[in-house]
Amino acid sequence: MWQRFSTKVKSDYLFQHDNLLFLYLLYLHSSQFLNFAMRYRPMTKGKKFVLSLSKTLFWDVDINTIDPEKHAPYIVERVLSRGTMEDFQLLKKYYGKPKIRDVAKSLRYLDDRVLNFCSAYFNTPITQFRCYTFKQSKYINWNY
Repeated sequence: MWQRFSTKVKSDYLFQHDNLLFLYLLYLHSSQFLNFAMRYRPMTKGKKFVLSLSKTLFWDVDINTIDPEKHAPYIVERVLSRGTMEDFQLLKKYYGKPKIRDVAKSLRYLDDRVLNFCSAYFNTPITQFRCYTFKQSKYINWNY
């Protein structure tokens, strides 16, 4: 009986040792795969969205560094102020109307034309926009 037990223990040890070797080899191959995958990442949905917008919107920054979730206020402001109707449709498709409304309400500056458009389009009073209240608090000497 003791002999059977010792052979079972030896075989279990070898089996575990083989598993560790297998896991180590798998780890080496997976790290090489991860290095390859990090260099040649497939394009994400957000990256496709940013690259599909007009290139003239982001003339002053590297378009590959823009993260659509992190830089949402920047993207929304640029599309609303300088974008085309196609850009606006893409923006609506990616973010959705409620998120665009919330971001537009929190922006510090919007042109009067864009502000009135957003107020009418989102059916929101103009006084709820931060850029409107911020503009009212500034004292302007001359109105050209």
